[in-house]
Amino acid sequence: MKGSGFGSDRKPSGDRWNRDSEAGKLLKQLLENGDIDPTDPPKLVYDSYPIFQQYDLSKFRAALNKMKAEMGCNVRVRKGDGDDDNGVSGTIGYVGGNPGNVNGGGGYASSREPEEVEEKQCWKPIHTVFEWTDRELRDRITVVVLMPSGINQHDYSLAVVGGGTRLELCVTWPEMMVDSEKLHEPFKKKMEALKLGLTGVFQDYLTRVQQFQLHINEMERRMDRLESKCSIELPNQVHAHHIETNAFGRSDTGTRVLYVNLMRECSDSNKQKGTDFFII
Repeated sequence: MKGSGFGSDRKPSGDRWNRDSEAGKLLKQLLENGDIDPTDPPKLVYDSYPIFQQYDLSKFRAALNKMKAEMGCNVRVRKGDGDDDNGVSGTIGYVGGNPGNVNGGGGYASSREPEEVEEKQCWKPIHTVFEWTDRELRDRITVVVLMPSGINQHDYSLAVVGGGTRLELCVTWPEMMVDSEKLHEPFKKKMEALKLGLTGVFQDYLTRVQQFQLHINEMERRMDRLESKCSIELPNQVHAHHIETNAFGRSDTGTRVLYVNLMRECSDSNKQKGTDFFII
């Protein structure tokens, strides 16, 4: 996060966050300009700009996370985010992995400390990366990622980040993972078929359903959006805005892959210097 210095002597019009207020407009501007990095902990941002301290930290955190989500920043709990009261911080989210080094992130809620769960819950999909040269002699990089089941075209976002060095993929959790009734429906049908109503087995089923719903409610309270992210380090720098994607699937095996074509940035080895330059 860049330096602060914005302050305000104005009193809040109420304790409800207003995105059209001076504080709301400033927050959007800081995110757009990069003065606030999406990975900055909410409490750090809150403490650095006095104007935000008109509001409770919890209300500011919720507003920050919502604005990040609307601007394409995906919210997840991060290891070592530095927020004293275990607030949620955000990271710009979209696709990724590299041939041998994947750093991922996933949404979760647990009684464990966030850093303990982070190691177990990060999303590390099967993937591969290869390089090739197209018919116009442009260097290309292709990434193939095995997608989770239950993910459709509107359930994921993809982008090149890190100055063209990483591909990031963010996926929304499918309904079966967040709806307690749908998740436990197979157990219910089995008990009905075996006529296990009003037994100890049925009581265990009800307890699990109720506890899972409480678990999901806690996750939604902490995260705003239930989604996971993976990050793929690319072997060479690519154009951030030149992304071609194809999603393929097979009905016989249930396999779904995301096929991503990227274009490598021009380098000293593939451009001619002069008043103009062209790829050679």
